Amino acid sequence: MSHYIFDLSNPDDMDIYSEIVPNEFKKYFLFEGMELSNNISKNKRLCFVFQEGGNLCIYHFIKKQVPLFGNLKSIKYYDISGEYGYNGPVIVNGDNFFIKKFIQVFKQYCKEENIIAEFIRFNSILENHRDFTEINSIKVNQQIVIDLRRDDIYDKCYEYSTRKNIKKAERNNLICKIYSCNQMTSKLASDFHEVYINTMERNQANKEYYYSLGYFENIRNRYPDKALFVFVYQEKKVVSVELILHNEYMGFSYLGGTDSKYYNCRPNDYLKHNIIFYLKEKGVYFFNMGGGHEINDGIFKYKKNFCIDGVFDYYIGRVIHNQTTYDQIVNSWKGVTCIDDINKYDNYLLKYHFGSKI
Repeated sequence: MSHYIFDLSNPDDMDIYSEIVPNEFKKYFLFEGMELSNNISKNKRLCFVFQEGGNLCIYHFIKKQVPLFGNLKSIKYYDISGEYGYNGPVIVNGDNFFIKKFIQVFKQYCKEENIIAEFIRFNSILENHRDFTEINSIKVNQQIVIDLRRDDIYDKCYEYSTRKNIKKAERNNLICKIYSCNQMTSKLASDFHEVYINTMERNQANKEYYYSLGYFENIRNRYPDKALFVFVYQEKKVVSVELILHNEYMGFSYLGGTDSKYYNCRPNDYLKHNIIFYLKEKGVYFFNMGGGHEINDGIFKYKKNFCIDGVFDYYIGRVIHNQTTYDQIVNSWKGVTCIDDINKYDNYLLKYHFGSKI
C-alpha cells in the first residue's frame, strides 16, 4: 500500500504521474495540469494517487490557502476543491474495502497538511459519487452531456425548435468561426473579451467572473492544445462567443457571452450547433454543455433542447476535516464581511474565499 502526491505544475512530478496513471483514465481529467484560477501563484494543482496492488485511486484537486482573520493569522490553513471539469476521486479497480482504506489515508493527509475542508465536483458520466458513500454527496443540479459518437444527433437529439432556430440563424447570414489557440490574435482575444464582459455586466454576475483580457491571453498562450475560441458573426460584427476546453475524450463549455441585440437571430443555437459538429468531426466522444443555475430552470431547458435524452445528475461532496477550526474561520469571516455577501455566500462550503469586507 502506497500513496503519492504529485504537483501538476512540476515537470518531474508529471513524468512520474504519467508512468503510474493509466492512459485510459487520464481522459477523465479534462483540466489535468491546467490552472484556470485568477490566483495562479497561490494555488497548488495536485493529484493524490493511492495504490495497493492492482487497485488505484486517482484524485485531482486544487489546494488553496485559507484567508484568515483576527487571532488565527499566525497559522496557515488550507482547503481543497475539485478542478474544473468535474472529477472527484476515481477508482481504477478496487472494492469497498480499498475505498475505505483510501478515505482513511486521505483524511490523515488532510490532517498533516492542515486542510480544514474539501469541496468535490463529482463526474456526472462516471457517477463516481456512488463509490464514496461515506462522503456527504448532494445532488445539486443536472447537466446535459451529448454523446458525439451518435450518428443521429441533428435528427434525434435536437428538439424541433432547435433545428428551426439553426435555420433561422442561417437565414440571418450568421457565420461561425472556430479558432485554435495558435490561430487567435490579440484583436480576436479583445473582441471575445468585450462580448464576454458585456454579458457579465448585463447579467450582474458575481465579481469573480469578471475575468481580465490577460486571463484569456493566458489560456491562449499556455494551453494551445486544450482550448477553442468560438465566434459567431453577423457580417463583421461579433455577436456571440464561447470558450471550449477539451481533450480527445471530452469537450466542456467553459464560458461565453452574447450581444443581446442579436438574440432574435438565434446566434446561441447556431454557435452550439457548430461546436457540437466540430468536436464530433475531431473524434471527441462527449460534449458537456453544463446545466442551469438550478434544476430545470430556463438555461437548463434551453440546453436540453440539444439532447433530450442527455440528462445527467450532478453531485457535489462536502467534507469538513477540522470542524473546530472551520467554525472559527467562518465566524471570523462573518465578523469582517458585509451582510449582503454573508447572505449571498452562506451556503458555500468555502464561503470565506468570497465577499466584500466591511
